[in-house]
Amino acid sequence: MIDIQSIEMEYKRSFNQVSDDEMREYRDLNNLIQEANEFTYFQSSNLGFFEELHHDALTEITNIRMKLEDFETKWNVELSKAEKLQKELDWMLTQVNDNKIIPTSYQAGTLPFGKPFKSRDEFDTVQEYYQYVVEWAVANGKAKEIIVDGQRYYEFTDTFYYENYNKEVNGTLVMTEVNGEMILFVQRKDIESAVSVPFGVFYPDPFQRLANGGETDGTIKLYHWKSKDIPEGLSVPNEELKAMADFFADTQNSYDAGMAILKYLAHNKNPEKLSFTDTELDKVATNWSGGKNRFDFAGEVEAHADMLTDSILTELAAKPMDKIDRPGNTDEEKEQGYYHAASIADMQKGEDGMMNKSFNSIWGSGQYSAYLQNLMHGQENTPKAKKRSFPRQ
Repeated sequence: MIDIQSIEMEYKRSFNQVSDDEMREYRDLNNLIQEANEFTYFQSSNLGFFEELHHDALTEITNIRMKLEDFETKWNVELSKAEKLQKELDWMLTQVNDNKIIPTSYQAGTLPFGKPFKSRDEFDTVQEYYQYVVEWAVANGKAKEIIVDGQRYYEFTDTFYYENYNKEVNGTLVMTEVNGEMILFVQRKDIESAVSVPFGVFYPDPFQRLANGGETDGTIKLYHWKSKDIPEGLSVPNEELKAMADFFADTQNSYDAGMAILKYLAHNKNPEKLSFTDTELDKVATNWSGGKNRFDFAGEVEAHADMLTDSILTELAAKPMDKIDRPGNTDEEKEQGYYHAASIADMQKGEDGMMNKSFNSIWGSGQYSAYLQNLMHGQENTPKAKKRSFPRQ
């Protein structure tokens, strides 16, 4: 540390002492000149000019002090960075010494400085894990936070790859909180103007791959509460998986989720805008689904969730219509295909898939009035979201 104040005081003390000695010499000289002027004329020395020089010198001392203080501030900032790097280096060397990292296998950008990323098993619920994921991702530059109309979005920087309908697809993974629950959706890159909303969890865990900078073992797939092939590594209780579909099957939740997704899509198209009217969101909805407005958009989200619940409506209407469109398959294959299609709401502009035709014939007609009715009067016996705030303060 630099003791700037002591340096300044010592310099001023020495300078003032020299200046005072010189002033005395000049005064003595002027006294001699005045005595000599009785016999002949001598011009007196200009003490005012000397005092002006003295003032300028003190001002320069002050300027030097300010520059030293600025240097000290910048130096402390750089010192702090160096200390942080030193701590990270110490941790890395500890890992090497403990044989947790093989130096010869290191590749740039793959060494995880800092604490290891936690696994899903260390958390009681998926929601707690998601909360940890967004906090970690933002802090480590793996996701950026976007706020539109007060809605917080966590947009992951790496392209997300997963398997859907036996085909690998990809897009931008986004997480946001809706009515106390963190939900996921994917803005697709492999298809123009398409967005997917899953009602389950992906496995192998895509966030582990994101944190470790490597590939996961196996293709990432979506698993839901009706899945019959859940892998052993996916330790999520079935009731928690079912709660994800139940959440979106509630009209209020699916509508609020649809509005949140539409606001993100609208902002993504017009980054300079941070607020959107319902009319503007209606126009956005037509570009991201086969519907006419935001109610149809949210209605398709709810339609998929309804198909994943044990309701009379889906048993009598949705399943038979879907099976008609899947000739040649066994009943078990048709059942599995049905639930797989229902587990993720895939919406895109101009969609004409048979599943979506089934949706429109069952839920699409009158969806606007149905939503108004439910939103105005509420629903009884529907699942209510637990209140939670993301991220933790």
